[in-house]
Amino acid sequence: MGIPQCYSRDLPERCMRLIDCLSDQVRHIEMPGEECLGPLSTTFLLALATPAILFPLERINAVRNREGEAYINERPLDGSLTSKIDNAFKGKLQGAPFFEEGVWRFAKAPFNGDNLSTSFPSDLESGLNSPQSIQDAADMQGDQWASCIRNSLAHGGVIYLDSSGRQSFGSRVACLAFVSAKYPEQSCSRSRSAPERINALRISENDFREFLRSWTDWLTNTGLSQALAA
Repeated sequence: MGIPQCYSRDLPERCMRLIDCLSDQVRHIEMPGEECLGPLSTTFLLALATPAILFPLERINAVRNREGEAYINERPLDGSLTSKIDNAFKGKLQGAPFFEEGVWRFAKAPFNGDNLSTSFPSDLESGLNSPQSIQDAADMQGDQWASCIRNSLAHGGVIYLDSSGRQSFGSRVACLAFVSAKYPEQSCSRSRSAPERINALRISENDFREFLRSWTDWLTNTGLSQALAA
């Protein structure tokens, strides 16, 4: 394995190649005693999607307003990639080149002290199931989408949901929810204050895989991922 020149550009394509080459094998891998839940395809997809999304968001997009502080900053390595990412997140998500109509849902709800690892809030569940959540996702700012999914992946805020959008333990995964906390603006230390609200993005597992392909092809601009899947 060669060392990437620019992780933000090269790593997503390497992850997508692994997904394309190994997915058929993963479909035959199940957890002993949990065969009724199906193969470990969601685990595999999320494991590779995490660096593919986080590296460009963290090493390029997240350092735009704090370049003096960033100790890993890939903005100078590839000017065209940096400009591409900057421009993609300037306006609404629906204007981003990797956006597809109708696959993302967005909802937010006040934080009421729930532990989301054991109980997915009913107001978030209802919000994400509403038709309005599709339009709210399209209308959200690209930077807000990037912040939500980046914080979710970096801090373990990913929740598996069933086909009804519920966190029904033991059911098959159909959707992924990416949740992120919004803290008070005046708070200087997140450890000293509770979140104001919870933001949540939702997408089906199948659509998430297709998003990852669009994301990768957009970043690399090579079409390699599409050729492999053909």
